[in-house]
Amino acid sequence: MRAYLALRHQPLLRYLAEIEKSQWLSREAILSLQTRKLGELLRHAQKNVPYYRELFRRAGFCPDLLQSPGDLSALPILDRDTVVERFEELRAETARDAPLVRATGGSTGRPVRFLVDEHERTARSAHLYRHLRWLGWDLGRRCAY
Repeated sequence: MRAYLALRHQPLLRYLAEIEKSQWLSREAILSLQTRKLGELLRHAQKNVPYYRELFRRAGFCPDLLQSPGDLSALPILDRDTVVERFEELRAETARDAPLVRATGGSTGRPVRFLVDEHERTARSAHLYRHLRWLGWDLGRRCAY
């Protein structure tokens, strides 16, 4: 069973190993990792997402100069109306056809669409598996919900 899981879910198992390793890092190491990953995400957004490319230009924000998450205070908060009205500009140009479009339930009268790609689904599963392992479950074992 484990061999099957290992072959079928290599990205998931790699990400699970990464997050399980990171949970034991020191506070300083975690902050450093978070800042590095945030920088990678912001550089991706600047390069591939029209909304953020324009926002960063107008705000004079440069992801390469990121020192800490606090540097994000130079940017406005992304609100619900902006997500609804500028959905296409918030989509990465590199992911035009790949992600699935999902939506909130619309309890406010206006559902909010969002994108879910394979990486997000893999990361979500890895986090779920880590949480279940904290409870004593392990990969390949049966589990009832």
